[in-house]
Amino acid sequence: MPERPGYAPETESPEREKPRRHAIGPELMRLATELKVVDKSLAKRAEWMIESGRVQKYLMPKVEWVDPQARHPSPKNRVDVLCVGSGKGHEAVEILMMVPGSEVTLVDPHDGHTETVKEMIETLSDESKELSEEIPGEDLKNIEDGSMDGVTMNFTLHNVNGESRRAAALAEARRVLKADGYLFVAEDVPETEQETKRAALADRTINLEPVKRGEKKFMNVAEWTEYFDEHGFEIVETNDKPTSEKEDLAKDTDHVFFVLRKKKEPVK
Repeated sequence: MPERPGYAPETESPEREKPRRHAIGPELMRLATELKVVDKSLAKRAEWMIESGRVQKYLMPKVEWVDPQARHPSPKNRVDVLCVGSGKGHEAVEILMMVPGSEVTLVDPHDGHTETVKEMIETLSDESKELSEEIPGEDLKNIEDGSMDGVTMNFTLHNVNGESRRAAALAEARRVLKADGYLFVAEDVPETEQETKRAALADRTINLEPVKRGEKKFMNVAEWTEYFDEHGFEIVETNDKPTSEKEDLAKDTDHVFFVLRKKKEPVK
């Protein structure tokens, strides 16, 4: 059986990381998210991520309409999107609102949706679903090869604990994407040690991590670009330069949004 692009040999793969949904940090975050002010803030952040990531720009052309001339046209096809590291699920809500006819599959072994978000997703879509907490982004059981129009990994890869898991997560994204699908990645891009420490602290603050858990792998723009190339992806578009967004919870940290597609040539 040929090795999938980006996978480390099995002997180098660590044991699967246990879900952390029920640890104190995620539990506190879940309780906090039920507060209207926190939910509103996370919804605003999700809007910023999906807009900055250009998800609508690249996925809307995939939508076909029953009657394009109608005042309120209805989509006749389905656009499938996978959100890896979906957190509370706010970005799924945003995608469902911005891309008519979309169905979203969410996976995050370390986090889960609040009741508010679940209700919104059910209202917007009959088919969208959250996968079991036992399914990590590096082993997407029951998701078929070439079945997804888009995959999002917003501020996810730097939190994947271990290089073999990161490589496997990208390999799985590559596997499930259609030939004309897109991978949308957002990442912090610190350039100095001081900026890296600041990014790590901001990340822990956003995720309510009272203690450090595992590795946080931060890279600059050039390093991420090379990393994606090594794992079978080419860049379609990025924002012109690292930017901080005033609406973002980590407004003191620079970020870059990458739009990627699968390389046609063999992976190195």
